[in-house]
Amino acid sequence: MQKTNHGGGSPFLRGTTGNQVLVLVDGIRLNNSTFRFGPNQYLNTIDAFSVGSIEVAKGKGSVQYGSDAIGGVIQVLTKEPAFVLGKPQWHGSGLVRYMTGDMDKTVRAEGTYAAEKFAFSTGVTIRKFGDIIGGDTTGKQTPSGYDEQAFDGKLKWKLAENTQLTAAHQSVFQHHVPVFHKVVLENYAVNEMDPQQRSLSYLKVNNVNSNSAIARSIEATLSYQYMAEGRNSRKNNSTILRKEKDVIRTLGASLDMNSVFSKVWTANAGIEFYHDNVNSTRSDIDITNNSSSAKRGLYPDDSRYSSLSVYSLHHLRTGKFRFEAGLRYNSFSIHIKDTTLGEVHLKPSALVGEASVLYSIKANHHIYVSFNNSYRAPNIDDMGTLGIVDFRYEVPAYDLKPEKSLNYEAGYKYSGQKLSLSAALYYMDLSNIIARVKRDGQVINGYPVYEKENIEEAYVKGTEIEARWMPAGGFSFYGAVSYTFGQNLTRKEPMRRIPPLKRSVFYNL
Repeated sequence: MQKTNHGGGSPFLRGTTGNQVLVLVDGIRLNNSTFRFGPNQYLNTIDAFSVGSIEVAKGKGSVQYGSDAIGGVIQVLTKEPAFVLGKPQWHGSGLVRYMTGDMDKTVRAEGTYAAEKFAFSTGVTIRKFGDIIGGDTTGKQTPSGYDEQAFDGKLKWKLAENTQLTAAHQSVFQHHVPVFHKVVLENYAVNEMDPQQRSLSYLKVNNVNSNSAIARSIEATLSYQYMAEGRNSRKNNSTILRKEKDVIRTLGASLDMNSVFSKVWTANAGIEFYHDNVNSTRSDIDITNNSSSAKRGLYPDDSRYSSLSVYSLHHLRTGKFRFEAGLRYNSFSIHIKDTTLGEVHLKPSALVGEASVLYSIKANHHIYVSFNNSYRAPNIDDMGTLGIVDFRYEVPAYDLKPEKSLNYEAGYKYSGQKLSLSAALYYMDLSNIIARVKRDGQVINGYPVYEKENIEEAYVKGTEIEARWMPAGGFSFYGAVSYTFGQNLTRKEPMRRIPPLKRSVFYNL
């Protein structure tokens, strides 16, 4: 996890981050068409106190979940209310936390109701983060603190013995989140995100039919996600305050089905649709007289981005072998209408697959090999960005194709009563990488001009070892070592942002 600023937090999987790692919330895509390359802050728009568990799939996931899963998939599962037999039950809990130096003040309140056919949970979080106090000679990093409020609610209703409805809403609102490194390194008097906001509402209906082989279980989901990012910036000795705001409204629908064809053959398949509408605005305000002028936003206003995909993934168990194979086809429709670009309408597509074999040497001991290919379709951020990004001035590009990766992995797993071990070797071949290309001699507002192209190839390889030991008495110990190496073949240099050798040890009492 990399925190470029206090309000950030970007996960890394096998040397990738940003729009090359797919994040899901309760099975619904957090990633949208404005996710950018490199570290971003969007995982931080999930309230940590609403999370029940997190699942991570490294180096795979495009067949099951779609675009952006080049490095893997992170599935964030929020807390679930539970049904109870007999008398209905009410429960409540609260938390108050204070960190010295005013670095964190948090209040959290939760409530649950449970009955035989109805269950409900809700929570409210209020947080105030002060400026970070660094170690050694770093001192206080001013400005870096911000405020946050969050709400979550989820209800479950048994419509019938085998049919369940889930309705949920979650929202996070952050105010005045400073981008500390820009203030320090790029001569800004003000550089902040205000607001940083996300809300997600969804309905799910799940049905289990033990008499059906093809439709053993079916889950239908409808979702609506709203993301808003405001950016305020003003250089030192400047009277112009730039106020930008991007709003992304995402409608989603999916249908997933699990099948049990025999004792040895199971499958899951589905269809999925997402549609983004992107609104982007900018106004420059003269703080001496409060006059303002409207400008083009970071993205073309009223851009639209749609994704439709179907997939099928099959699992076969025979003797000591387990086989898995699947395919996904994904088509996209990207519509941009802009005074700078003109009107652009692209329809890229991708077909990806995966296959793996696991062999049980003996009880609890397994070896496996796997192959899969992943992809990341070009999005609105790739095609329509106009403005300052990471010490550069970026101009739009529209002739882009999906990024692709081929992933090879071999490993060993042991799962015992008290001890579990895993070791993996992997190699990831990346092609069609979308990268910024400098336009020689072009400078805007003192920044060199760049445009994105499918121009680079690279590879990432590494090894991962994990162990967990759970002796008697409730103790548990966990240790992990991972090594990652990445090489940009086009530039003939090491890949950016490859993490160093990582070692970690944890224990729970």
